[in-house]
Amino acid sequence: MFEPISTISNLAFIIFGFVVFKRSKYVGVVTISLGIASGGWHWAMQPFWHTFDLGMIYFMLLSLVNFAAGSKYTLPAFLASIGMIGMHFILPSNLIISVIAFSLLFALIRHYPVSRILIIVGCFALWISTNIPYLHEWNLPFWSRDALHGISHFFAAIGIYKVISYKPTTFFELTNAFKTIRLPSLNEATRTEFEQVIDLELNPVLGDQVVDGIKQQDISQLVNDISNNRENMTMADGVRTKLHQIFEFASGRGIKHNLAAEVAINTDRKNSMAAA
Repeated sequence: MFEPISTISNLAFIIFGFVVFKRSKYVGVVTISLGIASGGWHWAMQPFWHTFDLGMIYFMLLSLVNFAAGSKYTLPAFLASIGMIGMHFILPSNLIISVIAFSLLFALIRHYPVSRILIIVGCFALWISTNIPYLHEWNLPFWSRDALHGISHFFAAIGIYKVISYKPTTFFELTNAFKTIRLPSLNEATRTEFEQVIDLELNPVLGDQVVDGIKQQDISQLVNDISNNRENMTMADGVRTKLHQIFEFASGRGIKHNLAAEVAINTDRKNSMAAA
């Protein structure tokens, strides 16, 4: 039976697909394709469109896992999607979707704020929930189920957009902001010292890492490498001090970071001062 609201609402996937294309071509193409596949299914209600729709859901979830995990390799996600389409004929579709959705959740936990994760998971939960068999057992008019599923398409499209649009701050971006905003207020000698430590010691090791993903072990390893392997306690103390100020700057700018890493910096500084 033709579902008008569910069909038209797939325009959300197509629109958001073009929006996120600049950020991730793979996810953009998959999102647009999902809108076409889902629209075709709700319009024609034929087996071909149903298989196409389910296949694109697998592609979508796996492409989001691939993006959220920070991987630039789309081939594994593509091959996994092909495998999921094959498994569709063996396992229940909802079970497969749930497994991939949990993978997406674990991938998001790596870098994304909890509040954003809950929004995204809620979007997909609503989307998937409208596909479960129990929904059709509810004593609801056809148009009500159609409207509910159509609304879920909008929420799912928003969830996709939120995954792609969120850009966690890397340490390199943090130090660039620190240089631009904080360093000009310091005297020339201190400014030069900061720039040398940032450019030569910190960014080569921590630059590509997400600020919130920097762990206590990363800080300790960096400082130990300078103090032990290079036997430069003065430089190690300088790195500790400057890291402390950079993290304080991050806190003041509302940039989320790992408190354990900051504690490690402060502990190392105190131990160093006591030893001196």
